[in-house]
Amino acid sequence: MTFEIDPSVAQAVAGGFDAVAEALGAWSGQSGAPTLTVTAGDGKARPGNDGHNVIFFAADGYAEAGNALAITVLSYDEITGAIVDADIVINGNHSFAVVADGTRPDPNARPISNEGTGGDELGNSEDQFDLVHVVAHETGHALGLSDALNPGPLMYLYTMPNDGSLRSPTADDETGIRSLYAGSSSERSAGCSTASIASPSSAPRGVLLVVLALGGWIVRRRAQKSTARTIAGPRYSRT
Repeated sequence: MTFEIDPSVAQAVAGGFDAVAEALGAWSGQSGAPTLTVTAGDGKARPGNDGHNVIFFAADGYAEAGNALAITVLSYDEITGAIVDADIVINGNHSFAVVADGTRPDPNARPISNEGTGGDELGNSEDQFDLVHVVAHETGHALGLSDALNPGPLMYLYTMPNDGSLRSPTADDETGIRSLYAGSSSERSAGCSTASIASPSSAPRGVLLVVLALGGWIVRRRAQKSTARTIAGPRYSRT
């Protein structure tokens, strides 16, 4: 499973490319999940089902994200539920940096809901969110996980500003991944997950816009042939 890092990431955040690579590496091959690799994007891609998994930084914000820190755009096969394309869009309405590893947040800081709902406001101007943490959390969504309701896991639905203390999956996160990928082979992957991707010209696409609720929606992977199927997308998971 390969992700392309759009040039907008490095343009917006110093050390952004390496930060994203670190975030993806934290999940790579974990508990049966696919091996994740990164490459530099050419800047021409846009979020949506094009057979490329891309990480973008939307400097002027991204409408579908609302006030969320980032959003994962999933395109999937309506018949099998297999994800065929996953893009991550970082919301430039918030401030991001590569926070020093291990930095703990101010205990009085206000967390941001990963769902960006409930009337959340934008953070304080001094707040900076750790790019590694946010992309690592979104990568969990790209792999099929929903938000966790209790503190502790990387997939917890709240993110603290100026927090560089959690950048990789915990035991809870690994349990979730294991439940999705048990019995699959991380060596057998194409595009996003172990599903093969039908070429854009061979598969008609439906469009369905769904914001993931707090309960979440877990996509179970199934290997499939590149036959013509209806592909619904994008489906959004906010952070």
